[in-house]
Amino acid sequence: MCGIVGFIDNDGSTLKLVEKLSKLEYRGYDSAGIAYLKNNDYKIIKSVGKIVKLKEMIQVENTCVAIGHTRWATNGKVNEINCHPHCGERVIVIHNGVIDNFAELKEIYFKNKDFNSETDTELIPYLLELFLKDCDHLTAIERILKILSGSFSFLVVDKKDNNKIFFAKNKTPLLIGLG
Repeated sequence: MCGIVGFIDNDGSTLKLVEKLSKLEYRGYDSAGIAYLKNNDYKIIKSVGKIVKLKEMIQVENTCVAIGHTRWATNGKVNEINCHPHCGERVIVIHNGVIDNFAELKEIYFKNKDFNSETDTELIPYLLELFLKDCDHLTAIERILKILSGSFSFLVVDKKDNNKIFFAKNKTPLLIGLG
């Protein structure tokens, strides 16, 4: 079972994000990754194995926006390419759950596009970027929710809108906290 976390916090740090991921360790996983805002751009770090390995790779840095993921491989091998986060040119996504119709949607929307990973997750940033060409984030996410089937939740950050985390869910729990 995967786990996803994110925060918007003026006193946030990469260490704080890794601590939040560590609280999900009991769920079982094979890899982990984070994306965090640094100097108006996102830095992505991924690793195979326990969160302690990811922690060793991360410099403690202040950040006000961050998302993180622990992965249990349901689609694709256990390797850094399949680790989350997954990104397009503009958006970065972490995802918990399974998208049952991802192969069909790849064929419909991205027949000639090469995907980097073997995961169902990589479809989400590409769909978002396709839909964001003619609508806002919430409308794009609503459109995605209408075509995805499965049980999932996901978090999205946009490189052009650094003060928000967008989220959605279908059938899986997703807890949102303030404070």
